[in-house]
Amino acid sequence: MTIWIMKQSWQRTERRNILKDICRLFDVEGIDRLKVLQTLDNTDFKDFEYCLQMQCEKFFQADYIVSRNLEDLSCRSESNML
Repeated sequence: MTIWIMKQSWQRTERRNILKDICRLFDVEGIDRLKVLQTLDNTDFKDFEYCLQMQCEKFFQADYIVSRNLEDLSCRSESNML
């Protein structure tokens, strides 16, 4: 959804620069086979993307998670929601 919103507002070069700036400001957790497998084993989630975010949050021991969909994530997240 983030990319779609950005497509409505900025040109390709601007989008890339914005995403680079975000990556310079924040640590970005990687996705690996273990996280994907644990996500697939988690039957509490119906949405793969949200569950994968939670797996990354857990591995990274994040203090915060930023999402537009606080309702679906807040009940499962161990971090503060923004």
